[in-house]
Amino acid sequence: MPFPAAKLFSVLLRQLAKPLAGSLQRAAAESPAFKAACVGLANCCRVLEQQITNSFYDRDLSGGFWPRLTEAKAVRLGATIIGEAFVFAVAATALVMEYRRSALKEAAKEHQLQTRLMTLEVNNKQQQQQQQQQQQQQQQQQQQQQQQQLLLLLLQFELETQETETKPIALKLTELNHTKLNSN
Repeated sequence: MPFPAAKLFSVLLRQLAKPLAGSLQRAAAESPAFKAACVGLANCCRVLEQQITNSFYDRDLSGGFWPRLTEAKAVRLGATIIGEAFVFAVAATALVMEYRRSALKEAAKEHQLQTRLMTLEVNNKQQQQQQQQQQQQQQQQQQQQQQQQLLLLLLQFELETQETETKPIALKLTELNHTKLNSN
C-alpha cells in the first residue's frame, strides 16, 4: 500500500492552520484596518446571535435594539471569528481535496473494473466461439464417420452380391470342367 502522502499533507495543513489563525488574530487586533473590520464583523455577529436567540426562545423582536460591544470585546470577537473562519477554510479545502482525490481513486478503480469486465466478456465470447467450432467439427466428424460406415456397408453389400453372382458362374465353370474331364 502506498504511503498516504495526501492524508498526511491534509493533517499537516489542519495543524498549521491553528497557529496561523492565532497569528492572524493577533495581527487583526493590532492593525487599524483589521481592527475596524473586526469591530464591524463582531457587531454584525452579535446582532445575528441575538436575533437567533430571541427567535429560538420566542421573544418579541419588535424592540430590536441591542447595545453595541465595547471596542476591546468587538476586536477580540472579530479576531476570533477571523481566526475560526481561517481554520474552517483550511479544513474545508483539505476536505474537498481529500474528497476529490478519493473520487479520482474510485474512478480509476471503476475504470480498471470495467476494463477487466470487458476482457472477461471478450474471453467468454472467444471461448463460446471455440466451443461452437469444436461442436461443428465433432458434428462433421460424426457425419464423416456415418458416411464411411454407409460406404463400408455398401461395399460389403456389393461384395456379397458379387460373390453370390460369381458363385453360380464358378459352379458352372467347375461343372464344365468336370464334364470336360469326364468326356476325355
